[in-house]
Amino acid sequence: MGTPGRDFMQKLQATVRSYVENRPRHPGLPFEILFSDSIFPKPATNNALCPAQARDLLSKMLVIDPEKRISVDEALKHPYVYVWFDEAEVYAPPPEQYNHSIDSRDHTVEQWKELIFKEIMQYEQTHDEYGVKKSLNCTSSGAVPSSSSSFQNNEHGDCSTTGNTLVTNGL
Repeated sequence: MGTPGRDFMQKLQATVRSYVENRPRHPGLPFEILFSDSIFPKPATNNALCPAQARDLLSKMLVIDPEKRISVDEALKHPYVYVWFDEAEVYAPPPEQYNHSIDSRDHTVEQWKELIFKEIMQYEQTHDEYGVKKSLNCTSSGAVPSSSSSFQNNEHGDCSTTGNTLVTNGL
């Protein structure tokens, strides 16, 4: 890695550039020295999980200039990572937003325990062991529960949830 090159230094604010330029210059070390084979797991059956591929990915990630650094999408397609790539996980919808209003309410310890227990039970009913939201068995009309606990139809006639939050009945 070493001291950044002149092209990157020109992108820095004047005060930062001056500071870096006044520091001792260091040549970069080869990644084979920085990351020896011994720090990586032994390759099993997949050749993509070899130390050379790991070093290649690290060399593309550990770049100080963000314009030259590997993107997240490129990193996910790199052979060292791609063996674990799961499109459903990468493009999954974001998690539900936490309702912070519950934090401002006064509850006894027992009420907090009950709220947390109910939240866990609700989550276990609506998600699998990997945290993926389960689809619901709904009527053939394609009705799905809305956040107001009524039902609404979705365009596909299937049962997908619409970001429900646990209602705690004012506890």
